[in-house]
Amino acid sequence: MYSLIGKIYGGIINRRNKKFDAGKGVERVNVPVISVGNITLGGTGKTPIVQLLAKELQQMGRKVGIISRGYRRRSRGVVEVSDGNHVLVDVEQSGDELQLLACSLPHVVCIAAENRFHGATRIVRKHGVNCILLDDGFQHRQLHRDVDIVLVDRTTLDYPTVMPTGRLREPLESLQRANIVVCMNNVATSEVATWCNDKTEIIHASTVRKGYTQMDMLHVAERPARAVAVCGIAQPERFLDSLRDDGVDVVASKEYRDHHAYFESDIAEVVALCKQHSVHTIVSTQKDAVKLARYESYCNDNGITICALEIATNVGDGITTLQSVLQSCLQSYNHENSSQ
Repeated sequence: MYSLIGKIYGGIINRRNKKFDAGKGVERVNVPVISVGNITLGGTGKTPIVQLLAKELQQMGRKVGIISRGYRRRSRGVVEVSDGNHVLVDVEQSGDELQLLACSLPHVVCIAAENRFHGATRIVRKHGVNCILLDDGFQHRQLHRDVDIVLVDRTTLDYPTVMPTGRLREPLESLQRANIVVCMNNVATSEVATWCNDKTEIIHASTVRKGYTQMDMLHVAERPARAVAVCGIAQPERFLDSLRDDGVDVVASKEYRDHHAYFESDIAEVVALCKQHSVHTIVSTQKDAVKLARYESYCNDNGITICALEIATNVGDGITTLQSVLQSCLQSYNHENSSQ
């Protein structure tokens, strides 16, 4: 039964991709569009890559805008999350990942939009953005993109069939659309080369601990010696292992489903755990911290502080490839505009 459903789903995806490959239903905006995405369910480390790319593009002199659908937000349509100077809405209106990007990237405009073209039109016309990053945009093909960057992690290769029998949103063959494939952590570049085309650049990247931040995501916090860990992410064991590897004594942990919305009862339970173990620090992921921020005063009143583990992406020598592809994309737009 599942095999039949998988074949039907795969057929629908193939027909959809052929339509977009032929240019049907694709809309453009007159600025470079760079997409960061994956082909599997769950997290592969897109947010740190988006942060890295935004900073690189800023260094190249671009005013950067980020568009995301704002997964599990309690809003609809186009919502301006950050104007580049201020965060304009709370995490419920933006979704946790886009709120994190808005808080951690000064001078970057962030917009939530199910329809990426509508979001792109708004961000260009109203804010003068001259380069767009699509967060989790590989399957959202209605908006033309100039560069497709796709992350592949171990899960992508270990469960290589489409839903529902596997965890792929679309077949591995779809990697042929990518301009750059990023092999995350313990994935070897040779493992994905067979699925890519001859022009695809393949680089390796690893997630690294950058340090700890306060709740505003911009100021440094000290590494806690002992802590209760709290997270609502796709692979919580990675977070917990990172803390222990960094020398944090994780005396207890509370793990929730990915994108969990925290309630007062959750925080009361976590605070009770802290008191039970005589711990004065809660440590979370940055994605969770943007949702825990509203409970910071409650925790402080109980003698407990909250900090977040900041994760970054190290692309090593691959940074040269990324910079080259970005520069080529930007230069092609500069050439087109100067010739018009």
